[in-house]
Amino acid sequence: MEKGQDTFDANQSAKFLSKARDALIKGDREEALRCAVEGLKQNPTGNGSAELNRIAAGVLLESGSVKLALNHAEKAMELSTDIDDYMEGYRSTMLLGQVLARMDRYTEALFSWNKALDIGRQNKDVCAQSTSLLNLAMLEQRFGNHERAIQILAEAEDLLKNEKDLRLLATCCSRKTLSFMETGKIDLALDNCMKLEEIARKSGVKPLIASSNFRKGTIYLDQDDYEKALVPLQTASDIYKELGDNKNLALTLCNLASTYIGLEQPDEVDMLLKEVVTLARGVDSTLVMSEVQLVLAEMAVFRHNAPQIDYCYEEFLRLAEEIGNEERFKVFHESIGKSLNKLGFEIFGIKRILERARTSYKKLGLKKELKELDAWLERVPG
Repeated sequence: MEKGQDTFDANQSAKFLSKARDALIKGDREEALRCAVEGLKQNPTGNGSAELNRIAAGVLLESGSVKLALNHAEKAMELSTDIDDYMEGYRSTMLLGQVLARMDRYTEALFSWNKALDIGRQNKDVCAQSTSLLNLAMLEQRFGNHERAIQILAEAEDLLKNEKDLRLLATCCSRKTLSFMETGKIDLALDNCMKLEEIARKSGVKPLIASSNFRKGTIYLDQDDYEKALVPLQTASDIYKELGDNKNLALTLCNLASTYIGLEQPDEVDMLLKEVVTLARGVDSTLVMSEVQLVLAEMAVFRHNAPQIDYCYEEFLRLAEEIGNEERFKVFHESIGKSLNKLGFEIFGIKRILERARTSYKKLGLKKELKELDAWLERVPG
């Protein structure tokens, strides 16, 4: 009787696992979670139990239920060590790293992704190795260790050079471009961006083509080369609009608006800002809202609108504090620096804004920016 019950349970859990997989493919996360939970109630064993826990963890992570996701992710990894399926072990280990990173437990995430890398190496799986390396590189970038990130990405790029699937190679090139920019190696960033463009053309994948143009335009924008930034950013925005990708469209239009501010074409900026604000209201993204506030601040600087400058930078800092990563404060630092150069140190509310930013700089360990910010504070009157 017990054996028959075990067989029945195994069949039931297998059915729920199949349904959970199908729901994931269809993008129905709620149904995938329901099926995964029901499948786990059927006392599954082996591969099925590990995968059901992994599916549940992934959906819960996406929905923001991080603690519950951690419970399932830890169980999935624990179970995957006892089965003869390296890929399930790899996937569970990678997911556990993602959950830990979301919880700001970066040392543990690093350990998990290194373990996943070892699994990939042991099984000579290029995709598994390169994906692990990309995650490790992104973690290094988060903490400003861009030279180390470049080394890791170079290893991933070498692995991927003979692969037919170009998406991972494109991600690798895009990430390298970012680190080259952060380390002031603009020529290398542009060379790498050209490589990214070539990959995008070969793949014919529109989101990739848009991304390569966005990256190229952003490099020129950061160098205040507004004429060269215009075309790639416009190309990227056209593609994102065609794809209905409103989040990336909003971010691209923000950069396009900054470009037109640099070109001193306020009418173009006003039209873009109306579109961006409308898009931002429909996109649940703190990143997008922070970028909108930054562009509004830049436009207020252009028009010498002191109260608006004060409001927009304060609002940006509020959103940046909510996001809590160093990239947002580096963007703020560059923007406020340009504003101070244009309008001087008597901007309304500037001391309060800088002191608020200083708290986050210290918390995030932005030593270079903190030193420059302290020098600015000394120049603020009274």
